[in-house]
Amino acid sequence: MPELPEVTTIVRILKPKILNKQIESIDVFYRRLILNEDLDNFKNILINSSIDDIFNIGKFIIIKLNNNYRLIVHLRMEGKLFFFENQNDLPERKYSDSCLIKFKDGSYLLYNDTRKFGIFKLESVDEGNSILNNLGIDLFNYNSEQFDKLLKLKNKSSHNVKQFITDQHIILGIGNIYADEILFKTKIAPFKTTKEISDDDFLKLIENAKVILKLAIDNKGSTISTYHPNFNEEGKFQNFLKIYDKKGEKCPVCGDIIEKRFLNSRGTSFCPTCQNIKKTISITGPIGCGKSTVLDIFKNLGFDILSLDTVVHTIYKQKQFIKQTANYFPSIIINEQIDKKTLIEKLKNPAFKKDFQNFLYPKLKDYVNNYLNKNYYKNVVVEVPLLFESNMDSLFSYNIGVISENQENLIKQRDVDYKEKLELNKNILFYKNQHKLDFIIENNGSLDELENKVKDLIRKLHL
Repeated sequence: MPELPEVTTIVRILKPKILNKQIESIDVFYRRLILNEDLDNFKNILINSSIDDIFNIGKFIIIKLNNNYRLIVHLRMEGKLFFFENQNDLPERKYSDSCLIKFKDGSYLLYNDTRKFGIFKLESVDEGNSILNNLGIDLFNYNSEQFDKLLKLKNKSSHNVKQFITDQHIILGIGNIYADEILFKTKIAPFKTTKEISDDDFLKLIENAKVILKLAIDNKGSTISTYHPNFNEEGKFQNFLKIYDKKGEKCPVCGDIIEKRFLNSRGTSFCPTCQNIKKTISITGPIGCGKSTVLDIFKNLGFDILSLDTVVHTIYKQKQFIKQTANYFPSIIINEQIDKKTLIEKLKNPAFKKDFQNFLYPKLKDYVNNYLNKNYYKNVVVEVPLLFESNMDSLFSYNIGVISENQENLIKQRDVDYKEKLELNKNILFYKNQHKLDFIIENNGSLDELENKVKDLIRKLHL
Protein backbone atom coordinates (compact mmCIF):
# COMPACT_ATOMS: atom_id res chain seq x y z
CA MET A 1 0.00 0.00 0.00
CA PRO A 2 1.38 3.44 -0.89
CA GLU A 3 2.22 5.21 2.35
CA LEU A 4 3.15 8.83 3.06
CA PRO A 5 6.50 8.77 1.19
CA GLU A 6 4.94 7.18 -1.90
CA VAL A 7 1.94 9.52 -1.94
CA THR A 8 4.13 12.58 -1.36
CA THR A 9 6.38 11.48 -4.24
CA ILE A 10 3.42 11.06 -6.59
CA VAL A 11 2.15 14.53 -5.70
CA ARG A 12 5.58 16.08 -6.30
CA ILE A 13 5.82 14.41 -9.70
CA LEU A 14 2.30 15.37 -10.78
CA LYS A 15 2.22 18.97 -9.53
CA PRO A 16 4.35 20.63 -12.22
CA LYS A 17 2.65 18.52 -14.89
CA ILE A 18 -1.04 19.11 -14.17
CA LEU A 19 -1.13 22.46 -12.35
CA ASN A 20 -3.46 24.98 -14.11
CA LYS A 21 -4.57 22.43 -16.69
CA GLN A 22 -8.24 22.48 -17.69
CA ILE A 23 -10.21 19.24 -17.77
CA GLU A 24 -11.85 18.41 -21.09
CA SER A 25 -13.38 15.01 -20.33
CA ILE A 26 -13.36 12.14 -17.87
CA ASP A 27 -13.96 8.45 -18.57
CA VAL A 28 -14.83 6.22 -15.62
CA PHE A 29 -14.15 2.56 -16.40
CA TYR A 30 -14.84 1.29 -12.90
CA ARG A 31 -17.93 2.83 -11.34
CA ARG A 32 -17.19 1.77 -7.75
CA LEU A 33 -14.07 3.95 -7.81
CA ILE A 34 -16.32 7.02 -7.50
CA LEU A 35 -17.90 7.51 -4.08
CA ASN A 36 -20.28 10.21 -5.33
CA GLU A 37 -23.76 8.85 -5.91
CA ASP A 38 -24.48 10.93 -9.02
CA LEU A 39 -21.86 10.07 -11.65
CA ASP A 40 -23.16 12.57 -14.21
CA ASN A 41 -22.95 15.39 -11.66
CA PHE A 42 -19.45 14.21 -10.72
CA LYS A 43 -18.35 14.52 -14.36
CA ASN A 44 -20.13 17.83 -14.97
CA ILE A 45 -18.39 19.51 -12.03
CA LEU A 46 -14.98 18.26 -13.17
CA ILE A 47 -15.32 19.09 -16.87
CA ASN A 48 -14.11 22.61 -17.74
CA SER A 49 -12.66 23.10 -14.25
CA SER A 50 -8.93 23.70 -13.90
CA ILE A 51 -6.47 22.50 -11.30
CA ASP A 52 -5.43 25.15 -8.81
CA ASP A 53 -3.30 22.91 -6.59
CA ILE A 54 -2.40 19.33 -5.73
CA PHE A 55 -1.10 18.25 -2.34
CA ASN A 56 -1.48 15.40 0.11
CA ILE A 57 -2.75 15.04 3.64
CA GLY A 58 -1.19 11.80 4.83
CA LYS A 59 -2.18 9.13 2.31
CA PHE A 60 -4.92 11.29 0.75
CA ILE A 61 -4.20 13.17 -2.48
CA ILE A 62 -6.12 16.43 -2.77
CA ILE A 63 -6.64 17.93 -6.23
CA LYS A 64 -8.02 21.45 -5.66
CA LEU A 65 -10.13 22.85 -8.48
CA ASN A 66 -10.91 26.46 -9.39
CA ASN A 67 -14.67 26.02 -8.83
CA ASN A 68 -14.63 25.58 -5.05
CA TYR A 69 -14.43 21.79 -5.33
CA ARG A 70 -11.69 19.31 -4.57
CA LEU A 71 -11.12 15.79 -5.86
CA ILE A 72 -9.91 13.53 -3.06
CA VAL A 73 -8.00 10.42 -4.11
CA HIS A 74 -6.93 7.49 -1.94
CA LEU A 75 -4.78 4.88 -3.69
CA ARG A 76 -5.47 2.16 -1.13
CA MET A 77 -3.56 -1.05 -1.95
CA GLU A 78 -2.25 -0.65 -5.50
CA GLY A 79 -3.63 2.55 -7.00
CA LYS A 80 -1.41 4.56 -9.36
CA LEU A 81 -1.71 7.97 -11.04
CA PHE A 82 0.24 8.36 -14.29
CA PHE A 83 0.57 11.47 -16.47
CA PHE A 84 0.97 11.24 -20.25
CA GLU A 85 1.80 14.17 -22.53
CA ASN A 86 -0.41 13.04 -25.41
CA GLN A 87 -2.56 10.21 -26.70
CA ASN A 88 0.38 8.54 -28.45
CA ASP A 89 2.08 8.04 -25.06
CA LEU A 90 -0.96 6.34 -23.51
CA PRO A 91 -0.41 2.61 -22.97
CA GLU A 92 -2.89 0.10 -24.36
CA ARG A 93 -6.04 0.01 -22.26
CA LYS A 94 -5.93 -2.56 -19.43
CA TYR A 95 -8.59 -4.06 -17.17
CA SER A 96 -6.87 -2.37 -14.20
CA ASP A 97 -7.37 1.10 -15.74
CA SER A 98 -10.20 2.66 -13.72
CA CYS A 99 -10.39 6.29 -14.78
CA LEU A 100 -8.92 8.55 -17.48
CA ILE A 101 -8.94 12.35 -17.29
CA LYS A 102 -8.20 14.24 -20.51
CA PHE A 103 -6.96 17.83 -20.36
CA LYS A 104 -7.72 20.42 -23.03
CA ASP A 105 -4.06 20.58 -24.09
CA GLY A 106 -4.22 16.90 -25.12
CA SER A 107 -2.46 15.43 -22.08
CA TYR A 108 -3.92 12.74 -19.80
CA LEU A 109 -4.06 11.64 -16.18
CA LEU A 110 -4.66 7.89 -15.83
CA TYR A 111 -5.75 6.11 -12.67
CA ASN A 112 -4.76 2.44 -12.67
CA ASP A 113 -5.63 0.04 -9.87
CA THR A 114 -5.06 -3.72 -10.08
CA ARG A 115 -6.91 -4.47 -6.83
CA LYS A 116 -9.59 -1.81 -7.46
CA PHE A 117 -9.74 -0.71 -3.83
CA GLY A 118 -8.92 2.96 -4.47
CA ILE A 119 -11.44 5.78 -4.18
CA PHE A 120 -12.27 9.15 -5.81
CA LYS A 121 -14.50 11.55 -3.89
CA LEU A 122 -15.49 14.94 -5.25
CA GLU A 123 -16.65 17.38 -2.62
CA SER A 124 -17.00 21.07 -1.97
CA VAL A 125 -14.11 22.65 -0.11
CA ASP A 126 -16.73 23.76 2.42
CA GLU A 127 -18.08 20.24 2.89
CA GLY A 128 -18.85 19.77 6.57
CA ASN A 129 -18.99 15.99 6.38
CA SER A 130 -15.69 15.56 4.55
CA ILE A 131 -13.86 12.23 4.48
CA LEU A 132 -10.86 14.28 5.60
CA ASN A 133 -12.45 15.01 8.95
CA ASN A 134 -10.98 13.42 12.07
CA LEU A 135 -7.61 12.59 10.55
CA GLY A 136 -4.58 12.27 12.82
CA ILE A 137 -1.63 14.61 13.25
CA ASP A 138 0.80 15.41 10.48
CA LEU A 139 4.25 14.40 11.75
CA PHE A 140 5.87 17.22 9.78
CA ASN A 141 3.43 19.88 10.87
CA TYR A 142 1.96 19.68 14.36
CA ASN A 143 1.82 21.98 17.37
CA SER A 144 2.45 21.29 21.05
CA GLU A 145 -1.26 21.08 21.84
CA GLN A 146 -1.77 18.36 19.23
CA PHE A 147 1.22 16.44 20.54
CA ASP A 148 0.00 16.67 24.14
CA LYS A 149 -3.33 15.18 23.01
CA LEU A 150 -1.42 12.42 21.22
CA LEU A 151 0.50 11.58 24.40
CA LYS A 152 -2.69 11.43 26.45
CA LEU A 153 -4.27 9.14 23.89
CA LYS A 154 -1.13 6.99 23.88
CA ASN A 155 -1.21 6.62 27.66
CA LYS A 156 -4.87 5.57 27.65
CA SER A 157 -4.78 3.23 24.69
CA SER A 158 -4.72 -0.55 25.03
CA HIS A 159 -3.77 -0.99 21.36
CA ASN A 160 -0.39 -2.38 20.41
CA VAL A 161 2.03 0.31 19.27
CA LYS A 162 2.06 -0.77 15.63
CA GLN A 163 -1.72 -0.57 15.43
CA PHE A 164 -1.58 2.82 17.15
CA ILE A 165 0.93 4.48 14.83
CA THR A 166 -0.71 3.09 11.67
CA ASP A 167 -4.16 4.36 12.62
CA GLN A 168 -4.75 7.29 10.24
CA HIS A 169 -7.13 8.86 12.76
CA ILE A 170 -4.18 9.15 15.15
CA ILE A 171 -1.06 9.69 13.03
CA LEU A 172 -1.06 10.37 9.31
CA GLY A 173 0.79 8.45 6.64
CA ILE A 174 2.46 5.49 8.39
CA GLY A 175 1.65 2.06 6.97
CA ASN A 176 3.02 -1.43 7.34
CA ILE A 177 6.45 -0.99 5.76
CA TYR A 178 7.49 2.12 7.63
CA ALA A 179 5.92 1.03 10.92
CA ASP A 180 8.25 -2.00 11.00
CA GLU A 181 11.24 0.20 10.17
CA ILE A 182 10.35 2.88 12.73
CA LEU A 183 9.79 0.39 15.56
CA PHE A 184 13.03 -1.40 14.74
CA LYS A 185 15.02 1.84 14.75
CA THR A 186 13.45 2.81 18.09
CA LYS A 187 14.02 -0.71 19.53
CA ILE A 188 10.37 -1.11 20.51
CA ALA A 189 8.44 -4.38 20.21
CA PRO A 190 5.45 -3.95 17.86
CA PHE A 191 3.36 -6.11 20.22
CA LYS A 192 3.79 -3.73 23.14
CA THR A 193 0.77 -1.63 24.15
CA THR A 194 1.31 2.11 23.88
CA LYS A 195 0.62 2.71 27.56
CA GLU A 196 3.60 0.43 28.33
CA ILE A 197 5.88 2.85 26.44
CA SER A 198 7.34 5.84 28.27
CA ASP A 199 6.72 9.33 26.93
CA ASP A 200 10.45 9.71 26.26
CA ASP A 201 10.57 6.53 24.19
CA PHE A 202 7.45 7.56 22.33
CA LEU A 203 9.06 10.90 21.53
CA LYS A 204 12.07 9.00 20.14
CA LEU A 205 9.66 6.94 18.04
CA ILE A 206 8.12 10.10 16.58
CA GLU A 207 11.53 11.57 15.80
CA ASN A 208 12.65 8.32 14.16
CA ALA A 209 9.43 8.24 12.18
CA LYS A 210 10.20 11.67 10.74
CA VAL A 211 13.77 10.65 9.88
CA ILE A 212 12.70 7.46 8.10
CA LEU A 213 9.76 9.04 6.28
CA LYS A 214 11.91 11.95 5.07
CA LEU A 215 14.62 9.60 3.80
CA ALA A 216 11.95 7.56 2.04
CA ILE A 217 10.49 10.70 0.44
CA ASP A 218 13.95 11.74 -0.72
CA ASN A 219 14.28 8.33 -2.40
CA LYS A 220 10.81 8.43 -4.00
CA GLY A 221 9.33 5.74 -1.78
CA SER A 222 9.71 1.96 -1.76
CA THR A 223 8.95 -0.27 -4.73
CA ILE A 224 8.39 -3.61 -3.00
CA SER A 225 6.00 -5.07 -5.55
CA THR A 226 3.75 -2.82 -7.62
CA TYR A 227 4.30 0.80 -6.52
CA HIS A 228 5.60 3.10 -9.25
CA PRO A 229 5.95 6.87 -8.66
CA ASN A 230 5.88 7.44 -12.41
CA PHE A 231 5.19 5.24 -15.41
CA ASN A 232 8.00 2.65 -15.72
CA GLU A 233 9.86 4.22 -12.77
CA GLU A 234 10.60 2.68 -9.36
CA GLY A 235 11.22 4.11 -5.93
CA LYS A 236 14.62 3.55 -4.31
CA PHE A 237 14.00 3.36 -0.57
CA GLN A 238 13.61 -0.43 -0.64
CA ASN A 239 17.42 -0.43 -0.86
CA PHE A 240 17.52 1.19 2.60
CA LEU A 241 15.04 -1.11 4.37
CA LYS A 242 16.64 -2.86 7.33
CA ILE A 243 13.91 -5.18 8.62
CA TYR A 244 10.73 -5.13 6.57
CA ASP A 245 10.07 -8.46 4.84
CA LYS A 246 13.56 -9.77 5.69
CA LYS A 247 12.51 -12.85 7.65
CA GLY A 248 15.36 -15.33 8.01
CA GLU A 249 18.06 -12.75 7.29
CA LYS A 250 20.56 -11.46 9.83
CA CYS A 251 19.75 -8.25 11.68
CA PRO A 252 22.06 -5.51 10.36
CA VAL A 253 22.60 -4.25 13.92
CA CYS A 254 23.06 -7.32 16.15
CA GLY A 255 23.27 -10.27 13.76
CA ASP A 256 20.29 -12.12 15.25
CA ILE A 257 17.83 -13.71 12.83
CA ILE A 258 14.90 -11.50 11.80
CA GLU A 259 11.49 -13.04 12.47
CA LYS A 260 8.00 -12.39 11.16
CA ARG A 261 4.53 -12.90 12.59
CA PHE A 262 1.13 -11.41 11.87
CA LEU A 263 -0.23 -8.53 13.91
CA ASN A 264 -3.70 -7.18 13.17
CA SER A 265 -3.62 -9.28 9.99
CA ARG A 266 -0.48 -7.58 8.71
CA GLY A 267 2.90 -9.25 8.33
CA THR A 268 5.22 -7.82 10.98
CA SER A 269 9.00 -8.16 10.87
CA PHE A 270 11.12 -7.74 13.98
CA CYS A 271 14.50 -8.46 15.52
CA PRO A 272 14.08 -10.42 18.79
CA THR A 273 17.31 -9.03 20.28
CA CYS A 274 17.09 -5.37 19.27
CA GLN A 275 13.38 -5.13 20.10
CA ASN A 276 13.53 -7.23 23.27
CA ILE A 277 11.15 -9.96 22.10
CA LYS A 278 11.61 -13.40 23.62
CA LYS A 279 12.34 -16.46 21.49
CA THR A 280 9.63 -19.01 20.76
CA ILE A 281 9.92 -22.78 20.27
CA SER A 282 7.73 -25.41 18.65
CA ILE A 283 7.89 -29.06 19.71
CA THR A 284 6.82 -31.55 17.04
CA GLY A 285 7.22 -35.19 16.11
CA PRO A 286 5.36 -38.46 15.55
CA ILE A 287 2.78 -39.89 17.94
CA GLY A 288 4.45 -41.63 20.86
CA CYS A 289 7.84 -39.93 20.68
CA GLY A 290 7.58 -38.00 23.95
CA LYS A 291 6.56 -34.50 22.78
CA SER A 292 4.30 -33.92 25.80
CA THR A 293 7.05 -35.07 28.15
CA VAL A 294 9.48 -32.58 26.59
CA LEU A 295 6.82 -29.87 26.93
CA ASP A 296 6.42 -30.69 30.63
CA ILE A 297 10.18 -30.46 31.13
CA PHE A 298 10.17 -26.97 29.62
CA LYS A 299 7.27 -26.06 31.92
CA ASN A 300 9.13 -27.32 34.99
CA LEU A 301 12.12 -25.25 33.95
CA GLY A 302 10.00 -22.07 34.03
CA PHE A 303 8.96 -21.69 30.40
CA ASP A 304 5.49 -20.62 29.31
CA ILE A 305 3.91 -23.55 27.45
CA LEU A 306 0.97 -24.19 25.16
CA SER A 307 -0.33 -27.48 23.79
CA LEU A 308 -2.14 -27.46 20.47
CA ASP A 309 -4.38 -30.25 21.74
CA THR A 310 -5.53 -27.84 24.46
CA VAL A 311 -6.02 -25.11 21.86
CA VAL A 312 -8.18 -27.44 19.75
CA HIS A 313 -10.40 -28.27 22.74
CA THR A 314 -10.72 -24.54 23.52
CA ILE A 315 -11.63 -23.60 19.96
CA TYR A 316 -14.14 -26.44 19.65
CA LYS A 317 -16.14 -24.87 22.50
CA GLN A 318 -16.21 -21.35 21.04
CA LYS A 319 -19.67 -20.34 19.84
CA GLN A 320 -18.33 -18.53 16.78
CA PHE A 321 -16.33 -21.59 15.73
CA ILE A 322 -19.31 -23.90 16.24
CA LYS A 323 -21.45 -21.54 14.13
CA GLN A 324 -18.86 -21.48 11.33
CA THR A 325 -18.46 -25.27 11.51
CA ALA A 326 -22.23 -25.72 11.23
CA ASN A 327 -22.17 -23.78 7.94
CA TYR A 328 -19.52 -26.01 6.36
CA PHE A 329 -19.81 -29.33 8.21
CA PRO A 330 -23.36 -29.55 9.62
CA SER A 331 -23.18 -33.35 10.00
CA ILE A 332 -20.74 -33.09 12.93
CA ILE A 333 -22.89 -30.66 14.93
CA ILE A 334 -25.24 -32.28 17.43
CA ASN A 335 -27.17 -30.26 20.04
CA GLU A 336 -25.28 -27.13 18.95
CA GLN A 337 -21.95 -28.73 19.79
CA ILE A 338 -19.22 -30.47 17.84
CA ASP A 339 -19.77 -34.19 18.31
CA LYS A 340 -16.28 -35.62 18.61
CA LYS A 341 -17.30 -39.23 17.92
CA THR A 342 -18.94 -38.22 14.66
CA LEU A 343 -15.96 -36.05 13.76
CA ILE A 344 -13.48 -38.89 14.38
CA GLU A 345 -15.53 -41.20 12.18
CA LYS A 346 -15.80 -38.58 9.43
CA LEU A 347 -12.05 -37.94 9.50
CA LYS A 348 -11.50 -41.46 8.18
CA ASN A 349 -12.76 -40.14 4.85
CA PRO A 350 -9.69 -38.55 3.10
CA ALA A 351 -11.75 -35.91 1.27
CA PHE A 352 -13.56 -34.83 4.44
CA LYS A 353 -10.29 -34.84 6.38
CA LYS A 354 -8.61 -32.55 3.85
CA ASP A 355 -11.54 -30.11 3.81
CA PHE A 356 -11.78 -30.05 7.61
CA GLN A 357 -8.04 -29.49 8.02
CA ASN A 358 -8.13 -26.62 5.51
CA PHE A 359 -10.92 -25.14 7.62
CA LEU A 360 -9.35 -25.76 11.03
CA TYR A 361 -5.62 -25.18 10.58
CA PRO A 362 -5.74 -21.44 9.70
CA LYS A 363 -7.79 -20.83 12.84
CA LEU A 364 -5.30 -22.75 14.98
CA LYS A 365 -2.45 -20.84 13.41
CA ASP A 366 -4.15 -17.51 14.16
CA TYR A 367 -4.73 -18.58 17.75
CA VAL A 368 -1.08 -19.54 18.27
CA ASN A 369 0.18 -16.44 16.42
CA ASN A 370 -1.93 -14.18 18.63
CA TYR A 371 -0.84 -16.04 21.77
CA LEU A 372 2.82 -15.51 20.90
CA ASN A 373 2.20 -11.82 20.19
CA LYS A 374 0.38 -11.30 23.48
CA ASN A 375 3.17 -13.06 25.38
CA TYR A 376 6.07 -11.49 23.49
CA TYR A 377 7.94 -10.91 26.75
CA LYS A 378 8.02 -14.64 27.57
CA ASN A 379 9.89 -17.61 26.12
CA VAL A 380 6.93 -19.65 24.85
CA VAL A 381 7.14 -23.36 23.97
CA VAL A 382 4.26 -24.80 21.92
CA GLU A 383 3.59 -28.47 21.24
CA VAL A 384 2.44 -28.67 17.60
CA PRO A 385 2.07 -32.33 16.56
CA LEU A 386 1.29 -31.53 12.91
CA LEU A 387 3.62 -28.57 12.55
CA PHE A 388 4.09 -28.77 8.80
CA GLU A 389 0.52 -29.78 7.96
CA SER A 390 -0.71 -26.67 9.78
CA ASN A 391 2.00 -24.50 8.19
CA MET A 392 3.02 -23.14 11.60
CA ASP A 393 6.77 -23.64 11.30
CA SER A 394 7.16 -20.01 10.16
CA LEU A 395 5.81 -18.69 13.49
CA PHE A 396 8.67 -19.82 15.71
CA SER A 397 12.25 -18.86 16.42
CA TYR A 398 13.18 -22.54 16.61
CA ASN A 399 11.42 -25.71 15.51
CA ILE A 400 12.45 -28.79 17.47
CA GLY A 401 11.63 -32.38 16.56
CA VAL A 402 11.38 -35.24 19.04
CA ILE A 403 12.02 -38.81 17.86
CA SER A 404 12.23 -42.14 19.67
CA GLU A 405 13.29 -45.69 18.90
CA ASN A 406 10.77 -46.82 21.53
CA GLN A 407 7.87 -45.13 19.75
CA GLU A 408 5.86 -48.32 19.08
CA ASN A 409 6.16 -49.54 22.68
CA LEU A 410 5.19 -46.14 24.06
CA ILE A 411 2.05 -46.09 21.92
CA LYS A 412 1.11 -49.65 22.92
CA GLN A 413 1.43 -48.79 26.60
CA ARG A 414 -0.95 -45.85 26.47
CA ASP A 415 -3.42 -46.53 23.62
CA VAL A 416 -5.53 -49.57 22.76
CA ASP A 417 -5.81 -48.28 19.18
CA TYR A 418 -2.05 -48.31 18.77
CA LYS A 419 -2.16 -49.87 15.28
CA GLU A 420 -4.24 -46.96 14.01
CA LYS A 421 -1.82 -44.49 15.61
CA LEU A 422 1.15 -46.23 14.00
CA GLU A 423 -0.62 -45.99 10.64
CA LEU A 424 -1.24 -42.28 11.18
CA ASN A 425 2.46 -41.76 11.89
CA LYS A 426 3.34 -43.08 8.44
CA ASN A 427 1.43 -40.28 6.71
CA ILE A 428 2.59 -37.20 8.64
CA LEU A 429 4.81 -34.61 6.94
CA PHE A 430 7.33 -34.70 9.79
CA TYR A 431 9.56 -37.26 8.06
CA LYS A 432 9.68 -35.34 4.79
CA ASN A 433 10.53 -32.11 6.58
CA GLN A 434 13.03 -33.14 9.24
CA HIS A 435 15.73 -31.20 7.38
CA LYS A 436 13.79 -28.00 8.08
CA LEU A 437 13.95 -28.48 11.85
CA ASP A 438 16.52 -26.54 13.83
CA PHE A 439 17.17 -29.34 16.33
CA ILE A 440 16.28 -33.00 16.93
CA ILE A 441 15.95 -34.46 20.43
CA GLU A 442 16.34 -38.25 20.60
CA ASN A 443 14.18 -39.69 23.37
CA ASN A 444 15.71 -43.17 23.72
CA GLY A 445 16.76 -43.22 27.37
CA SER A 446 15.50 -42.34 30.82
CA LEU A 447 13.51 -39.28 31.84
CA ASP A 448 16.63 -37.81 33.48
CA GLU A 449 18.55 -38.21 30.23
CA LEU A 450 15.75 -36.50 28.32
CA GLU A 451 15.69 -33.65 30.82
CA ASN A 452 19.45 -33.16 30.49
CA LYS A 453 19.11 -32.98 26.71
CA VAL A 454 16.48 -30.26 27.07
CA LYS A 455 18.72 -28.36 29.51
CA ASP A 456 21.67 -28.64 27.11
CA LEU A 457 19.50 -27.24 24.32
CA ILE A 458 18.35 -24.32 26.48
CA ARG A 459 21.98 -23.47 27.25
CA LYS A 460 22.90 -23.74 23.58
CA LEU A 461 20.11 -21.33 22.64
CA HIS A 462 20.98 -18.92 25.49
CA LEU A 463 17.39 -18.95 26.72
